[in-house]
Amino acid sequence: MRAALVCLLFASAAPMPAAAVPAQVVITPAVGIEQTVTAGSAMFTRETGVPTVELLADYKIGGLFGGEALQTGQRLRIDEIYASGKDTVACTVGSGSLEGTCLIDKDGNGEFDRHRPRGAAMSSKLKSPLPYRPAAPLASPDAAGSFRQTLVFLGITDKVLRIVYREFAEDIARPAFSDDLTFTMSGSYPETIAYKDLVIDVLGVSNAGIRYVIRKAPR
Repeated sequence: MRAALVCLLFASAAPMPAAAVPAQVVITPAVGIEQTVTAGSAMFTRETGVPTVELLADYKIGGLFGGEALQTGQRLRIDEIYASGKDTVACTVGSGSLEGTCLIDKDGNGEFDRHRPRGAAMSSKLKSPLPYRPAAPLASPDAAGSFRQTLVFLGITDKVLRIVYREFAEDIARPAFSDDLTFTMSGSYPETIAYKDLVIDVLGVSNAGIRYVIRKAPR
């Protein structure tokens, strides 16, 4: 099944031009969660994200070319906001700008009750309400003003912990800035390291990787 993306908009009979949804920040892993990663893997990532909703039931949208099967837990990405009105409209997006299905919550009660093809003005009533809920932001390197910051564990030699920090801006394929970091460890864990307002408790380092907890992360 093709991946679903979503735009959330506040619809009216004659919708206003779409405005970009403000980017949110996605941090991985969450603060306070113990992690273990191997050499060459990211210990921490902070990047542009967009808000999403999550479907709470399966639903099959009929259509001329087979329609679209929506599944419980499917994340719908919020791409645009249309001004005025109380309607909430979430659209799955295909490969073309007019592909996909828009789901409409007419009264803001957390259930979609109508649908229409993306780009169409007329909508039809769903056979049964389709519940949804707000979901965590989804990382989106193609969002306006996108950025990505990552900390990668390289290994440890003679108690010297090696990590590389990389920043990406707009062009996610190429780092705009990188910094090779070294931290001299005592070998008695836990030990705390810090860089750019990021604070990490290192719980242990072995051939299996580094075990750690993010204690503080930049917002």
